[in-house]
Amino acid sequence: AGVSFDIPDEVTELRLQLQPSADVQSTEHFERDGGEGYAWTGAGTGGTVTFTYDANETDDTGGRAAPAEGLGATTADTQAAQYAFADTGDWAITRVPGLGSSWRWRGADAVDLEKHVTVAGEGTTGGYMAYLGPMRTYSETVAGQEITLAVPDAAAMRESAEAVVASIANASEQLRVGQRDETALVIAAPQSLDWSSAGLQYGDTDAWVVADARLDRANNVWLHEYVHTRQEFRTNRSGRWLTEATADYYAALLAYEQGHIGFDAFREKLERGSGDPQSTAVLAEPTTWSNNANYLKGSLVTGAIDRRLRAATDGATFQRVFRRLNGQEDNVDNA
Repeated sequence: AGVSFDIPDEVTELRLQLQPSADVQSTEHFERDGGEGYAWTGAGTGGTVTFTYDANETDDTGGRAAPAEGLGATTADTQAAQYAFADTGDWAITRVPGLGSSWRWRGADAVDLEKHVTVAGEGTTGGYMAYLGPMRTYSETVAGQEITLAVPDAAAMRESAEAVVASIANASEQLRVGQRDETALVIAAPQSLDWSSAGLQYGDTDAWVVADARLDRANNVWLHEYVHTRQEFRTNRSGRWLTEATADYYAALLAYEQGHIGFDAFREKLERGSGDPQSTAVLAEPTTWSNNANYLKGSLVTGAIDRRLRAATDGATFQRVFRRLNGQEDNVDNA
């Protein structure tokens, strides 16, 4: 990977901090600043730092995985590791490297930083995660948002790519909760690895979903991960349940409204939040959760509030609550 800067005349100092796993290969007009960072030498009108980093990550709080298949992994290694991000050698789904920067300037009121992320060669990125390798992309623009599905050559889609994009585009239009970015990228993750989950959303706009995910399920992973991209709000401990609860509820509701599932399937999905051990979980107390209570009981509670709003008002739904949550500057708590 490489980071390049175009530096205006007003900037007098610039420092770059790389993520801990970065191994610097070369620099131009940057030098080690005595710590872990790199400082611009002041020469020229820009500079570059080129580095490598380990793309493999498991789901255990960002831990590094054993090498993925194609990087010298044994069968046992591959079966033991559940990947959140992976590089197989033929293709990779990875986080965009984390970078920090600080600068000083003179002769201007302010100097801002504009970031642009690109993939060198085959692949694509939404700025937060990247796919590297051969692929096809499918896009649809709705409500000012371009939805892109990247399908690697190594991925075998169960649904048609066009149907998946159409479903997400419909969700983009139907979810009027704010936080609709100009773009959203979903990567269809090849099934050849043991992934840590059926899908993962990262950053503001990017997600991957295992390629054999179905549309005709109340647990609709394509829609679940897209809903996460529409969540601007951040929570404290007592409000943490809302993140997965709202994604899980709207994934099921939108699947129903789009005709992918019937009402019985929608009702049965919400009913899963009412039995044991869900019934004893207190959503505002994460230590009481078991069996994914924030998903199961959380989606039931979200649906119950949605129903009560619809019954008690003239047109209000939980989307209005969702939109107001997205407008909160402070972390959202349960109250």
